[in-house]
Amino acid sequence: MLAEEGAATGAAVTVDDLAWIVPHQANARIVQAAGKRLGIPEEKFFLNIEEYANTSAASIPIALDEMNRGGKLHKGDLILTVGFGAGLTYGGNLIIW
Repeated sequence: MLAEEGAATGAAVTVDDLAWIVPHQANARIVQAAGKRLGIPEEKFFLNIEEYANTSAASIPIALDEMNRGGKLHKGDLILTVGFGAGLTYGGNLIIW
């Protein structure tokens, strides 16, 4: 359960409940390594870093816009966004689309 791992503290959410995980698009290898370590299938992650490179703080909003325009997001989808920055800073959001 994600709540046990700290990513959704207070919410009873599993990876299976998520339509998508939309991470900060800094480096595909970081996302792939994290997914592998947590046992999350690669297809749960939306990545577009190959298209836009690292767009810093705009990477998650750009990804969500691209997903929406491409018909990948549907009303009621549960989406986990995860961002990270310098040092050991990180944060996440659960969004019901």
